[in-house]
Amino acid sequence: MHFFKTAVLATLSFSAIPSLAAITSNKLCQNLEGMTANVRVAQSSAVQITLANSLLYAVGLGPFPAIISCVGRTVDGAVSNAVQLATQAPYTVEAEAVAVANAFHDFVDEQIVMIETLITKAGDLGTRLLACGPTAVALASLRLQVGIFANALVTACPQAAARDLIIADRARVHVRVQVAIDAYTALRILRRNHARDLLTSPVQ
Repeated sequence: MHFFKTAVLATLSFSAIPSLAAITSNKLCQNLEGMTANVRVAQSSAVQITLANSLLYAVGLGPFPAIISCVGRTVDGAVSNAVQLATQAPYTVEAEAVAVANAFHDFVDEQIVMIETLITKAGDLGTRLLACGPTAVALASLRLQVGIFANALVTACPQAAARDLIIADRARVHVRVQVAIDAYTALRILRRNHARDLLTSPVQ
């Protein structure tokens, strides 16, 4: 399926943040830009989801959790070095810190577009085949990963202007993911209740 191939390629194409000795604000910004580009590829994968290529939804292996997990693995690739940077070499020049915060802001913007695209697709396709549980789990994992990454960036960019922007974007991800989780959970309950009603309804 093309959307799976595209999402996997997005993850494989991610260039890991270089070793701590090589990290500069410019390098970190470049890697954030690469992560943002990969999220845009994931958006393209989300747009391609149709009922015709959704046969794996029911067993939890469909494109919804797969696409989200690919983005999560992209974030995971950046977290360890960001944590090292935060504990050993925080930026002291405000312009550098703000540049990193702005790059993170763009990354968050594209994540939110991806999440909203997936929610729209879920609404368009209905609840019959949607693997709501695995999707909600993948979203919760992504929220945790982005939160860890944001916390490391806050420590690495202690200047108020950068710190406040990163914290605000971390909150945006938290809120938007929670809305998405609630939406998928509601769809799951609706589908379960619908199935129960079909089983218990008297024959007309």
